[in-house]
Amino acid sequence: MRTPGMAVATALLGAMLFPASDAISQPALPLAEAPKDLQAAVDKTIRAGMDYLYSRQNADGSWGAAPQEAEVQTPAAAYALLDVGVSPQDPRLDKALLWMCQTPARSARARALRCLAWARADRSTGGKYAKFLDKDLEAMIKSLPAPGGPVNLAELAWLSAGIMSSEVVNNAEIPSAAFRRMLELWQTSQGRDGSWTSQGSNDLALTAAGTWGMERAFGLAHLSTFVRAGAVKPLPQARQAEQWMRLNFKPMLAANVPTAERVDSLFWAVWMCGEQGEWTIDGEDVGRLAAREILRMQGRDGAWGGGGDSVPATAQALAVLSKMKEGFAFTHLRYEGDWNNRPHAVANLTRWMTYHIL
Repeated sequence: MRTPGMAVATALLGAMLFPASDAISQPALPLAEAPKDLQAAVDKTIRAGMDYLYSRQNADGSWGAAPQEAEVQTPAAAYALLDVGVSPQDPRLDKALLWMCQTPARSARARALRCLAWARADRSTGGKYAKFLDKDLEAMIKSLPAPGGPVNLAELAWLSAGIMSSEVVNNAEIPSAAFRRMLELWQTSQGRDGSWTSQGSNDLALTAAGTWGMERAFGLAHLSTFVRAGAVKPLPQARQAEQWMRLNFKPMLAANVPTAERVDSLFWAVWMCGEQGEWTIDGEDVGRLAAREILRMQGRDGAWGGGGDSVPATAQALAVLSKMKEGFAFTHLRYEGDWNNRPHAVANLTRWMTYHIL
């Protein structure tokens, strides 16, 4: 049974209880300065990124030079274009969605991006893509790692986004067992300092995804408790992850890393903030900081990254800018009291206002 428009309770970012490791020392780059009219600059940058994606689209509606590339790049580009406001009835986007309908996906990232695209497209198509959303959701839930088995954290991040994003949850019936499973996976894979690591080093993108994923899974798994009793006590592990993000967000963002990796970190940081409705980390306005960095990294051709990374990196960059625009309305909202059992309502209201009022 579908429940469109349902606002789902989740845990809020709160005060930090546990100490974490000191901020990681990285070769620093100066962070970008904001242009005088950030909103106008963002709109211009989005338009250039859209033009680049259209220029790389294949005749059949897909993106990518090979089937394995197209599986991920097509839903990535489609979701990004939908996210910045392109109508699913636009001929170029309609052709991309048709290609996705006719082409199955196998990877976690591809399925997650497809679910995000299906849910976004269904805003204005009356459930046209509902069966495809259900199919990809079912496949993702079945692919969740078994207890005690190895966990690919990058895949878990995308599985979490595809299954637990507010837009997907609001358009599909998902068993609570899936939320409990993801909560367990994020908890058992977390490091002692509160972060999640890749190849032995702290990873900003994974920790942003893990912070959101653990809190989101906890909120969804305990939804009935929120509704009956108001707020429930936040997870200590989630607070420790938030503390790690506070200490390491800016130092790691200043590290000298490839553009695609930098965009990926910003994507997950902004995703975490946008889904939770909390747009500051250690007093830093994450949306505006991310926008400045994204604007600085765009190439003259309108793309981010290079070679095979350019389409997925450009798609992620556009998603960052779109979610940053959602955050403008409530960036300076502060409330020191108890948000009770609907802390996610502000994030949902912001998203609705972005598309229907602003």
